[in-house]
Amino acid sequence: MTPVFLLIIRILLAGVLYLFIGWVIYTIWMDFNQRDHTPVIPGIPPITLKYADEQSEKVDFFTRPVIIVGREPTCDCVIHDHSVSARQARLSYHHSQWWVEDLDSTNGTFLNRDKITQPTVIISGDQINSGATVILVEIGVPI
Repeated sequence: MTPVFLLIIRILLAGVLYLFIGWVIYTIWMDFNQRDHTPVIPGIPPITLKYADEQSEKVDFFTRPVIIVGREPTCDCVIHDHSVSARQARLSYHHSQWWVEDLDSTNGTFLNRDKITQPTVIISGDQINSGATVILVEIGVPI
């Protein structure tokens, strides 16, 4: 091989190497710029529970992912109603939705007058019946 031909091949290989390095730097730069424009994933939307039990009318506001409803004093939402079980229902936030689930209560838990037997998605305006107490659900803002 002639020295001129080898010089041309070296120059071409150096050019390809510089193009590859430039492409890598450009890709990294675009990735950093893309991160600045990604939307912020919101946290858990607050949930408000409004109900009237045997003692008074109450409004409870929650921002945690799991809420236990029942008559037991350790529950997050305590309902003073003898027809409500000690641990009646669980409201939980997962898969970007609020869900309600009956915790094997004696009288059952109803969502909009339908008995629930498995975890069910709830939305604003839904009514959860626990014993004789009706709980109005509002998601996102307090009522």
